[in-house]
Amino acid sequence: MASVELEKVRKSFGDAHIVKGVSLSVATGEFLVLVGPSGCGKSTCLRMIAGLEEITSGDIRIDGQRVNDLAPRDRDIGMVFQSYALYPHMTVKENLAFGLTLRKVPKTEIDARVNEAAKMLEIEPLLARRPKELSGGQRQRVAIGRSIVRRPQVFLFDEPLSNLDAALRVQMRAEILSLHRRLGTTMVYVTHDQVEAMTLATRIAVLNEGVLQQVGPPAELFHHPANRFVAGFIGSPSMNFFDGVVAHGAFESNGLTVALPVGVQGLAEGTPLTLGIRPHDVTLGEGGAMGGIQVVESMGWEAFLHVQIAAGRVVARVEGALAQSKSGDRVSVKIDSARIHLFDADGRTLVSPQDAGERGLSARASA
Repeated sequence: MASVELEKVRKSFGDAHIVKGVSLSVATGEFLVLVGPSGCGKSTCLRMIAGLEEITSGDIRIDGQRVNDLAPRDRDIGMVFQSYALYPHMTVKENLAFGLTLRKVPKTEIDARVNEAAKMLEIEPLLARRPKELSGGQRQRVAIGRSIVRRPQVFLFDEPLSNLDAALRVQMRAEILSLHRRLGTTMVYVTHDQVEAMTLATRIAVLNEGVLQQVGPPAELFHHPANRFVAGFIGSPSMNFFDGVVAHGAFESNGLTVALPVGVQGLAEGTPLTLGIRPHDVTLGEGGAMGGIQVVESMGWEAFLHVQIAAGRVVARVEGALAQSKSGDRVSVKIDSARIHLFDADGRTLVSPQDAGERGLSARASA
């Protein structure tokens, strides 16, 4: 096991700046997930750690050793790609053993490591098969096993589940998490899927346009996002946002009026703000802003109602009788000031719900 550290790492392709001074520390044995939209620089960061991409400036250290000039094979990392990259003419056993064979590891040691990895990943019955005879999930297990047999200090995963169907992704997430618990090896995992990030990570690092936005445990990013981008990216469905101003000591947006929480009640009249509220914190009842249901996403025991009010569209998570609502129904949307997030004109968080802080989740870390 080893720590990984990026210090002011930059990557540019000509005038295109892909990674912009990222500094990030991954502790020994940690499972850190790099997440962000397509093109944010997360895979580039992973490839620079692996040595597959040369850095423009900055330093990368693995277990305290500066590795900027080390070849990928000398960094003691195991990498699992989105594509399985298995040799089609080799059996599963030969694919697992190939890297060790190149390193001239003794055959008895190779057999022991291959059998150990096959047992761990439950692919022992598949050792004599070739990749074309395997399902997508089985191929991904083999790709992971090929890294396991090397016993690297650090595992790097580059969107390894993107090619799998939804049910298999859930299963493989559980298997990767179980694998981390058994091995205790440092893992850095890249995905654009924030649900994947929330369910796997010890900590999440959110990137946007090459800039590190926030690093912290999943619950911290969910309850106390550092800015509007993180607030909108983490959580499914996404947070609802309304742009408005301070008016008469309250937030006002086209007829939607919400009292300002303690701590921001002294803001000047006319100050532009963005109000955010998560779908599960929206309530429907008397005395709110009237609107019509545009879309009903039924999940069986719950539903997500897309309601159009004068201030904009809001998504509300409901259960029970409300989950049987129909498009076209009229409802009253209520927003509790104790449940809102507020962001300034630059997108920085001014306030998050207080009860999350009372649960010990109030600390925030941002770039």
